[in-house]
Amino acid sequence: MKKNEFYEWLKENTNLMESSIRTYFYAIEKFLKEVKELNIEEINKFISENFRNKRNYHYKYAIKKYLEFIKREDIIPKLVKVKISPRKKVGHYYDKETILKIIDGMNYYKIVALIQYITGARAKEVLSFNRNKLIKETNGIRLILEAKGGKETGVYIPNPYAEKVLQVIESRKKEYPFLKGSSNNFTTLLNNNYRYYLNELKKSVEKLGIEFNTHDFRRNFARMIYNISGKKISVVKAALRHSKFTSTERYIGELVSKEELDKLVENIFT
Repeated sequence: MKKNEFYEWLKENTNLMESSIRTYFYAIEKFLKEVKELNIEEINKFISENFRNKRNYHYKYAIKKYLEFIKREDIIPKLVKVKISPRKKVGHYYDKETILKIIDGMNYYKIVALIQYITGARAKEVLSFNRNKLIKETNGIRLILEAKGGKETGVYIPNPYAEKVLQVIESRKKEYPFLKGSSNNFTTLLNNNYRYYLNELKKSVEKLGIEFNTHDFRRNFARMIYNISGKKISVVKAALRHSKFTSTERYIGELVSKEELDKLVENIFT
């Protein structure tokens, strides 16, 4: 593979953000090292093994783009369909005071936790924020984050929290102000910081004697939006930036009974 050519092709022919382009690029480097012959059997074996063992969903998407790059689109329809059932995770819900105590007990990644709590964004979406993707608005700021699939999504942070976020961003003179350390591989850098973030959050939570994980910020955000909107699933869907109602229902299902959920769905679709 002519590395620079594929990298430039991704930049010119896709709407992926820079971090996703790097992720795809390094995924294909690994792919070409392990797959000696470019035939469907070897490709599908690689996809199946990586999905099963590492849950690296981006590999299949990267391979599709690579096949387009080398003009072998004929292989794409033959790629194996691999689906991993998500693990059932139990959400932990607390009042505003408790969640703010969790955040206050953190250090370097305190600002990441705060942004998650205010916006409902996923941890890695916040961690990979690029300082050039910030828009100042009348009563706050909007951060343009990279969501699933490499798509850009904007999250709004009102004052006075916006002022705290701006202060941190301006004090850290880095392209990615929420990451620390360095690596030639952006995916490695992001994953390392995610682990650091998990450890810092874990220490804060243990001091309070409760259970809480990074995705619980998103769950609690969904609950707050759900309650303040008058229990409107459509509002929660928009707030969580979901493309399908079925994704939102998984969050709402933890907050209401099956009967209440059925009634809400009826109100939307009938």
